[in-house]
Amino acid sequence: MTELLARVSWLEVAFLLALSLLLDALWHSPLMFGTPWMKELEARRRPDRGPVLVALIAVAALHFALLVGLGALLGEGASTARGLLVGLVAALGCAVILGVAFWLARLTWRLYCIDAGFYLVFLALAGAALAY
Repeated sequence: MTELLARVSWLEVAFLLALSLLLDALWHSPLMFGTPWMKELEARRRPDRGPVLVALIAVAALHFALLVGLGALLGEGASTARGLLVGLVAALGCAVILGVAFWLARLTWRLYCIDAGFYLVFLALAGAALAY
């Protein structure tokens, strides 16, 4: 385990974590997919969805874990193409997990595509960046 963690570029992970949160905010803003995303959520709104800060911390923790995992898998010397491929495979795993969670929560296909699309873009770019 320590050998894998020694392969992680922590500075890159920290930078990509901040970038991922900015990309996430942009992705879910009215400039991109925020309007249809909010429309889908409003149709299924439940009382008291919890504090936004808790959700932000959970998302940051998830992104951190994904970035550390990608960094450990890639290490030094991986090509950008390999990083992109590993990122896409990680995104596929996220898409399956999201799909099951959205299905169990009875959320819409449109909402799933918006959120899964974010992880597809984020993890593909992160894998390529970590391998660069």
